[in-house]
Amino acid sequence: MKIKTLHLIAFGKFKQTTIELDDGFNLIYGPNEAGKSTIQAFIEGMFFGFYKPYRKRRTYSEAFEQYKPLYSEQYRGAMIYVDEMGREIRIERDFLKERDGVRLFDNITGEDITETFPYDNITKQYMPLGYQSINASIYNNTVNFRQMASKTNADLAREINDKLIDMANNDTDISVHRVIDYLDEKKKAIGTFRATKSNYGMAVRNRSELEDKLEISEEKYQKIRLNQRKIMDYREEIKRLTQEQADIAAAEERQKVQAIEAQKEKLDRIKAEGEALEKTLAAYQADAEKYNITTYNHLQMLEDDRSQLNRQISRYEQQIRDIEEKIENTQKKSERLHAKVRHYNALQVEKDREDLKRIQSQYSRTEKKFERQRGGLSIFDRHPISTAVSVVDSLVGVFVLLLSLINPGHFLPSAAVIGLAVVGGVLALFFGLSFYAAHRRSTRLSETAASFDPQDRIATHLSILMERYREPRDLDALRMQMDSILDAFDRVTAADQELSNLSLQKQSLEEQIESYSDKIDKDQQAINDVLNPLGISKLEDYRQGLDNERKALDIQAKITANRQLYNDLEGENYIRVSKESDLFQEAKQRKRTVKRSIASAQREVARLEGENQTLADEVDSPVALREKIDGINGQIAAYEEEIRACDMAESFFMRYQKETHRSQAGSLNERIGDILKKITNKYREVRIDDKLNIKVMDPQNSNLIDLNQLSGGTIDQIYFALRFGLRDIVDEQRTLPFILDDPFVQYDDKRRKEGILFLSRVAKDDQVILLTCSQNEKQILDQDDIPYTGISL
Repeated sequence: MKIKTLHLIAFGKFKQTTIELDDGFNLIYGPNEAGKSTIQAFIEGMFFGFYKPYRKRRTYSEAFEQYKPLYSEQYRGAMIYVDEMGREIRIERDFLKERDGVRLFDNITGEDITETFPYDNITKQYMPLGYQSINASIYNNTVNFRQMASKTNADLAREINDKLIDMANNDTDISVHRVIDYLDEKKKAIGTFRATKSNYGMAVRNRSELEDKLEISEEKYQKIRLNQRKIMDYREEIKRLTQEQADIAAAEERQKVQAIEAQKEKLDRIKAEGEALEKTLAAYQADAEKYNITTYNHLQMLEDDRSQLNRQISRYEQQIRDIEEKIENTQKKSERLHAKVRHYNALQVEKDREDLKRIQSQYSRTEKKFERQRGGLSIFDRHPISTAVSVVDSLVGVFVLLLSLINPGHFLPSAAVIGLAVVGGVLALFFGLSFYAAHRRSTRLSETAASFDPQDRIATHLSILMERYREPRDLDALRMQMDSILDAFDRVTAADQELSNLSLQKQSLEEQIESYSDKIDKDQQAINDVLNPLGISKLEDYRQGLDNERKALDIQAKITANRQLYNDLEGENYIRVSKESDLFQEAKQRKRTVKRSIASAQREVARLEGENQTLADEVDSPVALREKIDGINGQIAAYEEEIRACDMAESFFMRYQKETHRSQAGSLNERIGDILKKITNKYREVRIDDKLNIKVMDPQNSNLIDLNQLSGGTIDQIYFALRFGLRDIVDEQRTLPFILDDPFVQYDDKRRKEGILFLSRVAKDDQVILLTCSQNEKQILDQDDIPYTGISL
């Protein structure tokens, strides 16, 4: 890859600045604050944008704000590079967040080829490099040498280890550090029992809470069982008393015989009705325990929520249909505009329009200048008659001067001779000098007019412009055609931006619909979880179940009325019989006693049943709680097993990574050592571990030396060599140019020269862009006759 042109439209301190680069060695030099680091950041931004790598969502880096222009509403630029296949690719990027985007074009044909490049789902941008193996972090740790930032970071070490594993296995799909990151994320998602907000910790906490509830529940259910035994005793007592009551009634009936037979039949019917009501009451009470108003209100709320979300989805779907119609119309409009401007280049048209303005202005200025020169000539210059007069006057002056000097016959007195001599000399001198000056000015004007003919050059340039724009009828038509083409380019950009915005709106609505659909499904599942165990499928069935509680109260009232009627009628019978029999009075007294005992027992049964119901409502049953605890115990066991599995897998991959690095380290050490030898002429062997920590071998005693034992300049040389060596591993296609910002700040003169010579050798195969504020590098290149392209800021 070769970078050809940088166009900093609005970036940092630069505005509408173009920098042309060549193959091989490019030296960009200038004083401090001239903008060298800004140019380096611009190249990085055009390739990658300003996003933080290794993020799960788009996050802007600090450089985004650092290079944003202070007094401009624009923040964008363009760059042209030649790829490995020889294509000229033009990158156009707008850095502003509200217009953040990158477009790629074939610089020869102008074809938009953006969608042929890979797409990054995190940054929501296409990747101009055309492959995903290099991100901004790897770029800045290999081929991009920032000022005073030679040391590599941990992200690069992880990528290098992945590449070494790929080389060892002839596989490009293995990423150990991504596997380890995945295992770490999985363990973080599970958490620990101490982290109460993690899944593991929440499960432990829930189990503890359920165990506390179970203890309370068992205490209350123990009391319920005690009450239940009392209820059974009372019911046995009621049964016995009822039997006694029946015996008394039987005795009365034997005594009354015919007197109360009819009344007894009536009592039997009432009693049978009461027993039927008792059975119906028991059935309704059993159903009533399954339903409660709180659950019903919650289910109704979920149903209302589902209805509202469905309505919202319908509105969003209509909005999507409207947007799709707009996209279709905008695409048609964009295609028409592209067809209009496909034969033109916006920059060329803009340049031609400025040329037309300059041609018209130049033509006007040239005509005026020529007229002014002609007007500056004296009357002698402009009129031949005046010239002739001046010649005659000069001759008369000479004649008078000669006459006064000769004075034949001394016919003139001395005073007259002197006067004539003065007058003749003055006339001859004045008119002679005037003639000479006029002649010189006329000659120069003629030469100027003969050497400059502006009409020919203007006509030639205009004919070129006329032919390029299909020969409009006049200059005004030409200017209007240029303005129309530039306006079409602006509308093409606006149409493309509108398409991008509409696509984003559609995507946002589709994501919202998906979110709402998930919520609807969850709400329906929550409703089903309540209704299915009850054997019903509709919320209306649950509401009808609630009515059973009301029906149970109505039946209870009927039972009370039935008993009251039964007692009243029974009393009436005995009252009538008592008037005829003393035995009946004794039976009546006994019956009342039994009745009171039964009522007392029934009240106690009702009280105990109510107490049991209250206790049961306050807590879940111990059986249900034990089932929940068993489920959580199984979940906790699964978490612990999963954590152990992650630990084992992580340990395996760490060992695998170290073993692979150890097996491949020899070739890496040799590659870095060769480069280090070329730039230091001293150190030849290095040792690099899996964290990219480096040790060098002392050539004198073969001892390994830590970097902290070396000078700052030597350390910079070592990391300098490391970056060049790692580029071949990370960038297997060997395409990216080397960009260096003052890499030799800590070098002495000897090291600096060795570094320059090394870069000159690299520049034979790869493009090198060296930015510096010092003249030392330029002097070395000039002294050693090293070919380079110099660019002064």
